[in-house]
Amino acid sequence: MDLDPGIYDRLVDDALRQAIERLDAAGLTAQIENVNPSALPELMADVLSSWTRQGLELVGEKDREVAAALLADSMLRVIESLKGVGAAPLESPLTRLLAVEKLSPLGGGRSHPRHTPPPSSAINARRWKGFLRP
Repeated sequence: MDLDPGIYDRLVDDALRQAIERLDAAGLTAQIENVNPSALPELMADVLSSWTRQGLELVGEKDREVAAALLADSMLRVIESLKGVGAAPLESPLTRLLAVEKLSPLGGGRSHPRHTPPPSSAINARRWKGFLRP
């Protein structure tokens, strides 16, 4: 990784630290500061988003949903271990909310089919086989 002159706002990881250490040879210097704790939620969300994207891109599409659910479950366990933080597990199969609309005034017909996901307790443990590390 090479760093060009410019404005950055990234948490320093090992690869970035190594690039910073090579700046002297290019006649450049880096401005580094301690992270303000109030900025950590946003900075960590960016880092975890990037890591998640990179990791899931490495998994074949066939296994990506199971890997994503496993990753979300692992992250949730860590988050729940923090004091006072509550989060809800993702349902299986993974779904996402796309819109909330008013019902039709002529009889409540829906423009989208209704989906009732199974409760999270219905997750089949066999789906995780091969993704759990001993």
